[in-house]
Amino acid sequence: MARTQYQRSQETQRKLIDAVIQLAREKSYEAVTVKEICAAAGVSTGSFYHQFGSKDDLVLATYQKVDWLLTESFLQSCRDLPPAQALDRLLRRYVAFVRDDVGLVLAQYYRVRLNHFGPAFQHDADRPYFREMRRILREAADQGLLLSPLDPVPLAELLICLIRGLFVDWLIQSGRYDLMERYEVQILPLLGTMVSDKVQ
Repeated sequence: MARTQYQRSQETQRKLIDAVIQLAREKSYEAVTVKEICAAAGVSTGSFYHQFGSKDDLVLATYQKVDWLLTESFLQSCRDLPPAQALDRLLRRYVAFVRDDVGLVLAQYYRVRLNHFGPAFQHDADRPYFREMRRILREAADQGLLLSPLDPVPLAELLICLIRGLFVDWLIQSGRYDLMERYEVQILPLLGTMVSDKVQ
């Protein structure tokens, strides 16, 4: 069956995203050129500029790739768990994505967001990943499992801040520690003070 234009466009985007991540691991992001990205992805420069206006736009899309992980089967696996375990599963997927897929390119994402932030940028809290986080916390509240005095929406925003802080510290430390281990030491215990698997 022939691929649609949309499918071809998505495939091109994914190739370019994978290429910039790989190249940025080999040398600094600033030194990576659009031409090198296109060569590594096996696409033309014209295709690059059809998909992205600049290298910075590609970096923004790289971080958005986390939303691709929210497959229906993954979401269902979360919904089959008690809320505290579902939240941990969701956050682990996010941490693993940054550690294994994005890596230190995340610093460039934050740089772009800080330098060019405006109405064109989707706030993290509006993205599918964090909508799912709010859904889990609302479910916990409905089941009487929410331990925090915060309502689900501000609690989700707090978790976003905590995870973002973990990522920034990891970047400041040049990725010198294992991000998942730090999540388990610093963030996971806090989840137990916010959500329970048993009605109190």
